[in-house]
Amino acid sequence: MSDSQRRRSWLLWARGLEGMAPADTAVVMELAHLADWRGESVVSVAHLVDRTHLGVRTVKRVLARLEARGVLLRRRRRVDGHQGASLIRLMPQAAGASEEVEEIRVYRFPLPEVDLEGRWVETSDNEGLREAILGAIDESWRGEEMGVVYRSLDRAVDHQLAGIIHEGIEFARLRPDESKMDTTSWAWQVIRECTGRIVTADCPWAMWTAITKRATRSGRDDVLPEGVKVDEVDPSLMPEGVRLPGEMTVDAVALDDFERVLRDPVDALVAAGMDETTAWAGTRRVAELAVLKGESRRHTAAAEDARLEDLGVSAACARAWMTLLVGSRRGTRASVLEMAPEEVGTMAAKVVKAYQDI
Repeated sequence: MSDSQRRRSWLLWARGLEGMAPADTAVVMELAHLADWRGESVVSVAHLVDRTHLGVRTVKRVLARLEARGVLLRRRRRVDGHQGASLIRLMPQAAGASEEVEEIRVYRFPLPEVDLEGRWVETSDNEGLREAILGAIDESWRGEEMGVVYRSLDRAVDHQLAGIIHEGIEFARLRPDESKMDTTSWAWQVIRECTGRIVTADCPWAMWTAITKRATRSGRDDVLPEGVKVDEVDPSLMPEGVRLPGEMTVDAVALDDFERVLRDPVDALVAAGMDETTAWAGTRRVAELAVLKGESRRHTAAAEDARLEDLGVSAACARAWMTLLVGSRRGTRASVLEMAPEEVGTMAAKVVKAYQDI
């Protein structure tokens, strides 16, 4: 089962913790409110003091106590040589509830039937691959962009994964054509199961290759344990609304996936007057929506998003925030990746003004 399927309500998880002092509960509930799908958030002590109405020393003692108990992990961050807000990750096992699983299902995605004559992406074109994957997601892996991704794999496998093909021949005693097909199957399984990691990587081609190498080597050696059942999935036969383990749900975007990319807009928001905790929480959520929703729906989705509203973000502010990250719907404003630093600062100031005008 993939991480994206294990997403939980962190607020419900926090409410289920037992033996908590009132101060501990106040801090954990605020952390749960800010947490992403993996339970991560960038949070300053000042933010927790403001939201919980506890003293600075009390908050610090609570964080130390919760970390000692195993409720959370902290990673201290330095920003421009100074101590910044900490990266905090909530630890689900602290709730003390163990889940019994009667049967584990492993889903395998068969290779699609695709006409190999058509558009494809060179291995040197990381942005092209990213766009093709995002298009395939929008089409639920049933349309032309899925074909582009598969044709790109078909053309890349001989040189990009040549070592794995050779290992299949040498050690697994596969014929050359069998080893190539086996390697291609593993690569397709990887793109379906690890879509989020690949599409958000700086170099999607390199990430896809690296994960495929690990998966193929492990998979060729592994024997399925007792109780594990393998189901082959035909995505075209799945009912609408049913998610498969390999379907990307980009609320499965974590801070360590995006931190370097989003550092500039977060810094600009903080410079314009927003606290760092809110800047990170809101920017991460807008980034999730930007990848999850189609290009025509991103701004509306942000304006209607309940999690942004919980952060105190108005519809107008959410739209401005989305424009800061991905540009305007009609393309009159570029994305943050294409803006000069002064433009990023100007757009960030508009977001902060909209946030403060609530």
